Amino acid sequence: LMRTIAVINQKGGTGKTTTSVNLSAGLARDGAKVLLLDLDPQANASLHLGVDVLSVGGTMYDVFSNDTDLIDVIQDVSKGLHLAPSHINLCGSEGDLARNYAGATVLRRNIMNLSESWDWIIIDCPPTLTHLTINALVATTEAVVPIAADFLSLAGTTQLLSTLKFLHKQTAHKHESVYALTTRFDTRRNISHSALDALRKQCPWPVLQTIIREDVKLTEAPSHGKDIFSFAPKSRGAGDYRNFEKEITHV
Repeated sequence: LMRTIAVINQKGGTGKTTTSVNLSAGLARDGAKVLLLDLDPQANASLHLGVDVLSVGGTMYDVFSNDTDLIDVIQDVSKGLHLAPSHINLCGSEGDLARNYAGATVLRRNIMNLSESWDWIIIDCPPTLTHLTINALVATTEAVVPIAADFLSLAGTTQLLSTLKFLHKQTAHKHESVYALTTRFDTRRNISHSALDALRKQCPWPVLQTIIREDVKLTEAPSHGKDIFSFAPKSRGAGDYRNFEKEITHV
């Protein structure tokens, strides 16, 4: 049974793309067939995996604005891992989606029409509430919300909760499961420990046991076009994302 997960947070700097890429890569390394959709016009997930978004044949922009089938823009990244890359032009898709009465379901229809069977579809969402974000949410049944271990990130959960409620009201689409993932945790700073305590008490969704700690290797991996398991398999970041993958597989 295919699982579809939106990785979303309307606040930047929470490790959203890092989580999308490394969850996808970890699942693929363990034998799953994974499709990562990069819906952020900054194309960070595509760049993280070493894909040159300016030279690929088709991108998610073509899916939303040129009626291209999703299957036609998918790239092979590594064994089991496939990517539908983003493009800076994706910003321009907003107008096309807004004018199209069925705009919110473009992605869901494309996923349903995929001729191949996937075990997981992971979507790296834009950091703002746009038609692209709504498409990602309508196309998925689960969501993971990476939340950095600081109080400003915790405050941002209220905004996302409102978004999910608004989406349910407008489209009748409700996620079966939403999980919070603690990221950017600095073991040496008291503020991280305090923020984690507050998150566990106040978060509107279940907080996963796994904690993604700060690790310079997680910061360096994208510049080499690699996921953390290829770049630094023995690093703290690789261990944390391995634990996250195991936990999300069994929830």
